Formats: sequence, structure tokens, C-alpha cells
Amino acid sequence: MADHVAFAYLIADELEAIENPLFLQYIEHDEQQRMVPKIANFVEDVVPLYSLSEFRSHFRLSREQVEDVITTLGPVYMNLQQTKLPLTNSVLACLWTLVNQESYRGVADRFNMSKSTLAKHLHEFCYNINTYMAHHISWPRGQRLEMSKLGFDTAGFPNTVCAVDGCHIPIMRPHCDNPLAYMNRKQFYSVNLTGFCDSQRRFCHISVGHPGSWHDARAFRFTEVCRVLEEDPHSLVPQGMHIIGDSAYPLLPQTYEAL
Repeated sequence: MADHVAFAYLIADELEAIENPLFLQYIEHDEQQRMVPKIANFVEDVVPLYSLSEFRSHFRLSREQVEDVITTLGPVYMNLQQTKLPLTNSVLACLWTLVNQESYRGVADRFNMSKSTLAKHLHEFCYNINTYMAHHISWPRGQRLEMSKLGFDTAGFPNTVCAVDGCHIPIMRPHCDNPLAYMNRKQFYSVNLTGFCDSQRRFCHISVGHPGSWHDARAFRFTEVCRVLEEDPHSLVPQGMHIIGDSAYPLLPQTYEAL
């Protein structure tokens, strides 16, 4: 039901460069030719001192959730040949890159690695998250549906399954037949992300990749959720319940304009 986790899109402004093998070879050679100052033992000495809120603000996950990621990815981590980077360091560096607006150079220095190493680990991390952890994004059913409904009831939105909204993820000018299709109304290149969340702000479904010039309503029409709502609506939204969204979204029997 759920699309793959769209972690990689969060850094789309730099993906085009780091995917180029010649670029990776160049920056690796450049770093070997000069001594680049690094931050030693950041993971070992600094990260353990973070409070619970500080840790979550930097990595968007709790320590327990990071441990779950490490446990899941451990068996497949050796796909990175000849890596000497501990898995914990790799996971934290990748999460930091995805969460914070820090340059590759800054993150690489912080986690005591080269930019090319960070790039390789980041792509491997995103691939493995998509492959082995996509099931964590799932539609609310059973007890989770009841909990989501209760949360929305308390907030003043009764009988609600989830909420939908969209955002624009900035990208570089795409190499395609019609790059202007990706120019949004705010005059920068982007792709649309349509997200559905329960009352605990957890994603239920993600659809990402449509051109930035598309209106939210059009992007919604191309989601798997909309397709299912048209074919078998009660499999997602029980009788008498609905999805809420703002005025950008079409008013369907299973949707309700909340704003």
C-alpha cells in the first residue's frame, strides 16, 4: 500500500552531482591530496551527551528508533565493500544529512569521513531503507485507526482517518524534454510530495515525484489512495469516516475540507 520512503528526495539538490562516478572519483582524489581537518569522536563523545529532545531534533528519531534501524540494516550493511565505518556512524551520518541543511563537506567533517564516503553510504542507506523498512509506512487499521480517530476527535475533527497535504521538494533543473513542468508557482524547480498522516503525525502513505507545476489536486488524483477511493473506498475509509484536507483538494464522498 505504501510507496517507498522518499528519503533521497530530501537532498535532491545535491543528488545529481554525487551520482556521477567521475565526480565521486574527483572529490576522493582531491581529499587524498590535501589534509582536511575532521571532528574526531563526534559520535562517541558528543552524541551520547545529547538530551532526548536534542537527539530527536538532530536525527528526527529517538535513540530506540535509531537502534531499530541499526538492527534492521545490520545484516545488509556489508554490501558496502571494504567499508571500515561502523554501522552506527553510518546511520547517524546519513540521518544527519537528510535532516539538517548542512553541506556534504560539513557533515563529512563532523562524522570524520570523506565526502565520497558519505555519498556512498547515503545512497546505500536510502536504498536499504526503501527495501527493508518501507512497511513502517502503512494505512491505519484496527487499533491504530481507533487511536487516530480519537486523536482527531479530540482536536475537533470527528470521524477522521487521516489528513492529507502536500509540499514541494526543491531539485536542480531536470534534464528532460520539458523541464519547465517542474517549475512551481514560487519559481523554483521541485517535485510534489503528497503525504497522508494520522493524528499522531505518522505517515500513512506517501506519493512523491510529480512535477512541481502540478496543483495539489492533480497530484492527489495520481496517488494510490485516490485510485483506491474511486474503486473500493471502504477498504481505506470506513462508512461514516473521511480524510481531511485543505481547499486545494477535491471534495469527494470520503474527503472533507477542514480548512
